[in-house]
Amino acid sequence: MNKKIKEVNIEAFRAYENLQNFDFVHKESGNVADLVVIYAPNGYGKTSFFDAIEWAVTDEIGRFKSTKAIKQEVDSEKGDILKNRKSNALQGSVQIVSESDSVFEKKTKKRTGNMKSDYKPGDLEAIPHELQGILDEKNTFCTTNMLAHDKITNFLHSYTAEDKTKALQIFWDTSGYSEILDRIYDLYDEIMKKEKSLHREIQKEESDFKEYKYESVKEQDVYRLIDSFNADNNDFIIEHENIVENIDKVLEKTYSILRKIQECKDQNETLLNSIELLISDYPNYLLNKTNFEVYKNEKKELENKQKFLNFIEKLLIRRKKIQGEINELLEVINNWHIFLNIEGEVVDKKNLKKQLEDAKPELQKRVIEVKDIIIKCKENVSGHSKTIEKELVRKRNLEIDFKKYNENKINLKKYSNFLTKATFVLDQRVEKRKILSYEISNIESFIGNKCSIDHIKDFLSREILDSNTRLTSQKNEKSVNEEKIQLLEQKYNNTVLLQNKINQLLIQGKEFVDITKTCECPLCHAKYEDYSTLISRITADYEDNSEVEYIKKELEATKKINNMVIENIVIESENLRKLLEEILEDKKIVFSRHNERIHRLQLQINDWNNISDNLMNENEGIQKLYKEININIQDAEAITLLKAEIYKNVVDISSKIEEEESRIAADLDLLNNLETTLKENELKNIELSGEIFELNNNNSYNSILLFLENKKLRDENNDLESALKNIVHVKNNLVEEMLLTDSELINLQNKVKGTNEEIALKFNSILIKIQESLVVTDSYRLRLKKVFEVGDIESIDNYEKIDERKSKLTKRNNILKQNISLLQSILSNVKNLKEHNIWITKKKENDRKKRKLDSIRVKIKNLEESKNIVESHIVTLTNAYFKSNTINEIYHKIDPHPTMNHIKFLTKRSDKGLQTNIYTYDKDEEEQISPILYLSSAQINILSLCIFLAKVLTERNTTFSTIFMDDPIQHLDGINLLSFIDLLRTITTTMGRQIVISTHNEHFYNLIRVKMDERYYMSRFIELNGVGEICNKII
Repeated sequence: MNKKIKEVNIEAFRAYENLQNFDFVHKESGNVADLVVIYAPNGYGKTSFFDAIEWAVTDEIGRFKSTKAIKQEVDSEKGDILKNRKSNALQGSVQIVSESDSVFEKKTKKRTGNMKSDYKPGDLEAIPHELQGILDEKNTFCTTNMLAHDKITNFLHSYTAEDKTKALQIFWDTSGYSEILDRIYDLYDEIMKKEKSLHREIQKEESDFKEYKYESVKEQDVYRLIDSFNADNNDFIIEHENIVENIDKVLEKTYSILRKIQECKDQNETLLNSIELLISDYPNYLLNKTNFEVYKNEKKELENKQKFLNFIEKLLIRRKKIQGEINELLEVINNWHIFLNIEGEVVDKKNLKKQLEDAKPELQKRVIEVKDIIIKCKENVSGHSKTIEKELVRKRNLEIDFKKYNENKINLKKYSNFLTKATFVLDQRVEKRKILSYEISNIESFIGNKCSIDHIKDFLSREILDSNTRLTSQKNEKSVNEEKIQLLEQKYNNTVLLQNKINQLLIQGKEFVDITKTCECPLCHAKYEDYSTLISRITADYEDNSEVEYIKKELEATKKINNMVIENIVIESENLRKLLEEILEDKKIVFSRHNERIHRLQLQINDWNNISDNLMNENEGIQKLYKEININIQDAEAITLLKAEIYKNVVDISSKIEEEESRIAADLDLLNNLETTLKENELKNIELSGEIFELNNNNSYNSILLFLENKKLRDENNDLESALKNIVHVKNNLVEEMLLTDSELINLQNKVKGTNEEIALKFNSILIKIQESLVVTDSYRLRLKKVFEVGDIESIDNYEKIDERKSKLTKRNNILKQNISLLQSILSNVKNLKEHNIWITKKKENDRKKRKLDSIRVKIKNLEESKNIVESHIVTLTNAYFKSNTINEIYHKIDPHPTMNHIKFLTKRSDKGLQTNIYTYDKDEEEQISPILYLSSAQINILSLCIFLAKVLTERNTTFSTIFMDDPIQHLDGINLLSFIDLLRTITTTMGRQIVISTHNEHFYNLIRVKMDERYYMSRFIELNGVGEICNKII
């Protein structure tokens, strides 16, 4: 399809914060430009432009995966990588518009949820049918349409011979032979690893076989031992048919039987040990059994004695309680007269306390009334004092305002003088600034070709004027050369046309002479000696192109001279521009200083004007304030009278304050007397409360009062005499009850001899003996029950039964020991048979591995043959492809080296794989050198550029015919730059390709603008004047 790109729109992507429109339309013709040059200093967004194109088509940016370190940085980065972080847009956008106005647009992913960064394939917003093919070019776009600076720089500098082979596959490998070879390599490496691993395993196993020793064991011995065991044990049978084949089952069964018999033996020995202990403990068991009955009877007798002692203890407690109640009643009776005296005194003091509390409210009311009068008088004094203070403030403000008004009048006159002088100086400085501005404006206009040098020659140096004179002369020379070139081209075309016509006539004349065999020229009618002489003359005239060649050489020489003049114009223009910029910068600095001084003076004048206005406003405010009270602030006599009036008011108010203060003093004395009376009554009340409290806390009084309340002996009428009679009656009843209790205690103590402690001690001793006997007998009977495993103990509770059980267990234990010994012999012999079986199994496995190793080695041999065939075919294809002259033609055009100007690619096989080496030769191909060793860095980069540019130019079946070049001329010198520009002109004008190239080199940019002038070529020049910002001025 091969469409050109009309425009590229980038928004919120990488360095581009806002929408930027890269318009590739030629401004003269309105058609899409063949050459687009983007100029900007480093860091302004050139690479971001190419990143946008690459990402939009391929979904990734190649330089982000150029090294492992960069790839790790990209993988670990969080946040927006593609979208510009300063932009408010939700997504970054890249839009490519073709020459037919078809739009291909892609947007970056919106980061949501756990999405780490937005470096992912974007959202395809628009793609018309005619651009669908771009989706199939994801993997090839960077080799068919884009030349990245890092790829060009690294190709010869950093790539090994193997890396070069892989990198150059894109040139010749259209059938996928490299991919086939890579698969063969991978398969070969994998099979070789398996072969080495298997070989090591076989060697190790064969080494183990040498150390192995097998001691033969007869199978019949194993059968005999198993038969012997089966004959004596009906419960445990070992199956032994085909014992060698079923060794594991036999071992498992034998181990299981051995474990069970061992368990039986252990249980039997445990029982045997228990019976031996029962026999040895039998005498002690009989003795404890007899003692148990004796201790039981003694315990019953002691329990009866304890019952009598418990009853005696209860009677003693009861007697003690009665005695306590009697003593309490006797104490009340003895202290009754003290209780009566204190009770009367308490009643009298309570009555006096009530009288004092009744008088307290009246005194408090009188105190409050006196306090209210005092507060009112103090408020009057405070009001009068504030009035005096206001009058004094009024007098002080009057004096301050009068003084301030007169001072402001003096200052106003001073600042008026300052302003007059400053305004004069400001006018002079402004006039000087106008002159500087005029000079700066004219210099800028001259730089922009908007005025002639006559407007600025009065303030330019001799050096600048001479430079301009030289430049004008060179431009005139260029015009003369261009006119001459035009005339020579016209002359050349006319001469060629005339020569062609003459040649046609000569051909026709020669045909005529050949046919007629005449000696007379048919054109000029001159006669020659013979026919052959005429033919020779016609042939010589036909081959004579000397005039055309002369005109051609003259034309080429003139063009070469004109190119040199153009270069001189560029250099001289640059020199003149720098000189003008220097003087312009100096004048701008002087202009800036004048501006600053003018600004400072204007600020000072504004400050003085503000101060004057403030002073005037302040005096107007003072006048207005005093005018409201009919006072002229300028009249000193009126001010004096007003001050006298204020003084008289202060004296009158002071006399009123003295009267109020005298009344306050009298009321304070009355208040003091009333408060003293209140305090005395309060103290008396507190004293009475203390005396009542002391009487109530009398021990005798308090105890009797508490007794009466507890016994409920005090009635509502407070009859203390009846209460005393009741107390005496209760005491007499308690005395009679205590005599009866003493009689009962004497009878019980005669029945029981000994104290409670002695009987308790004997009882505890008997309990311990009973417990000890029970422990011995119960333990013995429990062991007996466990050994015989019966529920009825009485049937086996004798020595003869125990001894009989011991004999049976001893016999069984001997039989179990014999069986265990026999089983261990069987296991030992069967294990020997198993080791032999394992050895046979390993030997079979080893033989199987050897057969597998032989099979793998056959596969390796076949793979090696396939690898050699494919490698040879690839070597043939590679060397045949790179005999093409396309790369050399490009290399010759740029002309990087004076002698080594021919390139050859040699691909050969090696132990490491295919290796491609690139060499440069002289014209006769006699001297061969490696570029990386003998060429400069610039020459190496030129060679890399030629190689990849050749690949791009040979591509035809791509959606876009555009070639993108990111800053490819970093190491080119002046001559190489001119040659490179000529190459770009050839590509865009004769090969129908569109080129978009970026550069940071201002010299190259200016040179290509001259060599590929928009007036004569389909060129478009774009500048960036800031980070991610296209310059809007017309270029």
